[in-house]
Amino acid sequence: MIPLLADEDFNGRMIRGLFRLAPDLNLLTAVGAGLAGQPDSVVIAWAAANGRVLLTHDLNTMIDAALERIRIGQPMPGVVAVPQQMGIGAAISDIFLIVMCAAPSELDGQVVYLPL
Repeated sequence: MIPLLADEDFNGRMIRGLFRLAPDLNLLTAVGAGLAGQPDSVVIAWAAANGRVLLTHDLNTMIDAALERIRIGQPMPGVVAVPQQMGIGAAISDIFLIVMCAAPSELDGQVVYLPL
């Protein structure tokens, strides 16, 4: 199972739905990891240092921070970009599919945009 970090503004209903599907899900929130209020570059660096794929609704600056890490050759374990307007059930299903079926190496250096 892929370890995840949910960005600070990630939808709590989506997080709760993921835990209902997979109670043993390895998911930390940015707040729970002590990253509240930190810049995107710090959050993505922490995710990389801890081998966690980042879940985010920030389709602009967080994606830019992830792509910058790739551009300069720094590790980036992956980002799953979930549009704010995506339905909660659909987002949960897509994230669950990724977490259960993908190997961490398949997401390394990748930005995956939902819906799948």
